[in-house]
Amino acid sequence: MYLLTGIYLTLIFISMYFLFLFSLLFFRNRKEMFNDKKSTDFFPRISIVMPAYNEGKNIGRTLRKIRELEYPKDKLEVIVVDDGSTDRTSEIVKKFKEVRIIRHEKNSGYAAIPINTGIDAAKNEIVAIMNADSYPEKEALLYMVPYFKDKKTGAVTGAYLAKDPKTFLQKLQNFEYRIIAWNRKLLHFLNAVYVTPGPLSLYRKSVLLEVGKFDEKNLTEDIEIAWRILKYNYSVKMCLSAITYVETPDTLRKWWKQRTRWNIGGMQTLGKYKRFMFSRKYDMFGVFVIPLFLSFMIISVFGFSVISYIFTSKGLFLESTIIKHIATSSKIFPGELNILLPEMFVFFGLLMLIIGIALFYIAIKDFNKYSKYTKIASISGAAYNLVYHILFPLVFLHSIIRLVKKDRRW
Repeated sequence: MYLLTGIYLTLIFISMYFLFLFSLLFFRNRKEMFNDKKSTDFFPRISIVMPAYNEGKNIGRTLRKIRELEYPKDKLEVIVVDDGSTDRTSEIVKKFKEVRIIRHEKNSGYAAIPINTGIDAAKNEIVAIMNADSYPEKEALLYMVPYFKDKKTGAVTGAYLAKDPKTFLQKLQNFEYRIIAWNRKLLHFLNAVYVTPGPLSLYRKSVLLEVGKFDEKNLTEDIEIAWRILKYNYSVKMCLSAITYVETPDTLRKWWKQRTRWNIGGMQTLGKYKRFMFSRKYDMFGVFVIPLFLSFMIISVFGFSVISYIFTSKGLFLESTIIKHIATSSKIFPGELNILLPEMFVFFGLLMLIIGIALFYIAIKDFNKYSKYTKIASISGAAYNLVYHILFPLVFLHSIIRLVKKDRRW
């Protein structure tokens, strides 16, 4: 019981810390959230690198979206690296005369390999990595490039939203992506953006060459490269005004497979850089990014474990038993505080719930420009909170099992 009590209190403390931190970051920087400046006089040359494997269904539409980008066409280079596709990917790409195509005869199995091929072939200092099923808004690059005026900027990422969500699961992801983008912008103000996702992220090529390009054995190369850039004391920026729409999994099986890969890659990255945790030599990377990432994992695993124990051992009444145990445990809360603890526990629990829901709806409303906020959205938002908080820990536990078994299939 003492162990369970300790875990219970630790989870509450970690959750409250990050909840209040994100709340303070939001209210302090609210005016700057969507205040990205569009470039009017700064147009660095950009090489768009697009790794592709059996993307015949989507790549034509993506390349047409690139044609529509509001950016000087003489300053854009597009490189598609066909990683051993067995469909019509290369055939479709060849119809776009302005696009260079590099073809691998066999599929490499890792996304980072064709990405590095494209980086080596890129002629320009700014390299944009873009998935073959991503559809950026016309002004995306114009909003992103001004961040490169700062020589310490190593990478810039944007907001990624679900394209035409149809199934219930896709609608949940539609909410999730908005929350992720909103939270990532808050991390921007701490110089703690820890991932540069594949739909569209820009990098300074000289920085990529300095840090060693993408890790070709990591399942989430976009997380690992962001950590490495931060480790070298460059900054990663988040541009919330640069919108890219992405295809999302339409079945639970596809979603589960995608999230398992994300989790395994995240744990690979954490294992690779854990020795830098709390090191001030690496600025926010050591003292915040790594502890933040680890905290999310702890909350996922132990939070689910505690809740499962409460429901499966003695039912809901065990929760009150835990509270009573905490209240009467002088080893943890000596003196008169014991009398107040149950009320404090309930108070902080309700406070966390209220603040969490409020931040959720603020984040969704901030994206009103991109989606109508209706009663249906409210119902889907409630479903998102309920369903995702059940599914995420289960996926994470499955990811741990696969990692232990050294099953790192894509």
